[in-house]
Amino acid sequence: MPGGVCLDQLIGEWESDPAMAAELSHARKRLATEFDEIETLRSLRMKAGLSQALLAVKAGTTQPQIALIESGARDPQTNMILRLAAALGVPAERAFAAITAQRALRKQSDE
Repeated sequence: MPGGVCLDQLIGEWESDPAMAAELSHARKRLATEFDEIETLRSLRMKAGLSQALLAVKAGTTQPQIALIESGARDPQTNMILRLAAALGVPAERAFAAITAQRALRKQSDE
C-alpha cells in the first residue's frame, strides 16, 4: 500500500506485542458479548478472543478460509470443524451448530 500501512500488517504487529495482543483479545470478547445474539463461528471466535488470522493458525488453515466459513460462503468438512472446535476450545457439536447458524443467516440475507 503506497504511503500507508496495510491493516493486516498493522494488526499483525499489534498481535506480536503481548500487551497489545491481550488488549485486542479482551476487546474481541467484549464485542462478542455485546453484539452477537445468535451463536455463530464468528461469535465463538470473538468470545475466544481470537482474530481470524490467529484462529487460522490454531486450526491449521488460512485466514481467507476462516473468512469464507464465517461468511457462510463455504461449508467446512468434518475434519475442519473438529480442528476449529479444538482451536476454540468448544465441543465439535457446538462448532457445527455455530457454522450451521451462520449458513442460515447467510441464506436469509440472500433472500
